[in-house]
Amino acid sequence: MGLLDGKKALIFGVANDHSIAWGIARALHEAGAEIGFSSVESLIDKRVRPLAESIGSTFVEPCDVQSDADIARVFARWGETHDRVDILVHVVGGSDAPPRATDTLGAGASGASPQAGRWTGTGSPGRCVFARHNPARRLPELLASQLL
Repeated sequence: MGLLDGKKALIFGVANDHSIAWGIARALHEAGAEIGFSSVESLIDKRVRPLAESIGSTFVEPCDVQSDADIARVFARWGETHDRVDILVHVVGGSDAPPRATDTLGAGASGASPQAGRWTGTGSPGRCVFARHNPARRLPELLASQLL
């Protein structure tokens, strides 16, 4: 029995088998969570789907994170087969610009990464959300709104 047995995780941003998002996905899977993936469309068939299949995941959806409608579509598709999201991981491409307050989920989030100031994390019992600075300013806000 794993620590995350029965938990459902949706991960945005797997690019390849060396990406931070893939490392998080593997760790969550090893702890018992069911994993779904969303990434940029150009990476889905070549990189993301084979990784998802390697851990038994069947939910793989493309998403343009700069499109509110696309984000909503991914959550609607998730909702067709899942009753909830327990864990949301957002590790979508960053930039060299410093993070802004609007790029974090939760005002009290603290930095925690080798690249100080590039990651923020916040969570509550039963739900953990990681957000990485993203050029799509509203993405963390939009993802959070889909969970409420």
